[in-house]
Amino acid sequence: AMEEQRHQRGDLSTQLQQLTTEVSAMESRLSAAAHRLQTNIERHTEVVQQRQEQVAQQRVVEAKLRRINTVLQAFVVRRRESEIQLRQGQDPGTPRADIISLLWFTSAAIYSMGFGPGLRRAIKDEIKQIVTR
Repeated sequence: AMEEQRHQRGDLSTQLQQLTTEVSAMESRLSAAAHRLQTNIERHTEVVQQRQEQVAQQRVVEAKLRRINTVLQAFVVRRRESEIQLRQGQDPGTPRADIISLLWFTSAAIYSMGFGPGLRRAIKDEIKQIVTR
């Protein structure tokens, strides 16, 4: 009977060692899973922040596109006006000063109305030089 009790205790000791080994392995796996979870949470936070930045950038770009489209629509009207003026300026009886004014108006209407006053002045001076050659 005692031999059987020792044998059972030995079996219990073996079981205890096996369970301790399994618990240790599970704790190790749990620790690795917790580390992966933390890494994934950090990555998720980064992705959410990047997405918010991209949405903000997208709004800025969309606002710029709306502004560009508004300017382009305004230039369509100016271009039509300049084409009409150009046809009128092709009349051989048109004085040279009128042609210079027409050329300035046409180039300003098509290309430079979106520029600042200094740059428009420089374009106007270039046009005068071209015409007076």
